[in-house]
Amino acid sequence: MTVATADGNVREETVAGDQYALQIEHFSRSILEGTPLLYSPERMIQQARTLDACRTSMKTGAIVRL
Repeated sequence: MTVATADGNVREETVAGDQYALQIEHFSRSILEGTPLLYSPERMIQQARTLDACRTSMKTGAIVRL
C-alpha cells in the first residue's frame, strides 16, 4: 500500500500475517483478561476512516484525501 502524508512524504507499507485474526485476538484478550487496548477509541475511528478511503480509492481509482 502507498501512504502519502499531508506534508508530502510517501512510503510503501506491507502488512504481514492475518491482521484480522490478530486484531480479534487482541480485542478478545482485552475483554477476557482486562488487558488494556493498544489503541484509543480515536485511533479506531481514524482506522475506520482510512479503511473506507482505501475501499473508495480501489473502487474509483482516485486518490482519497483524509
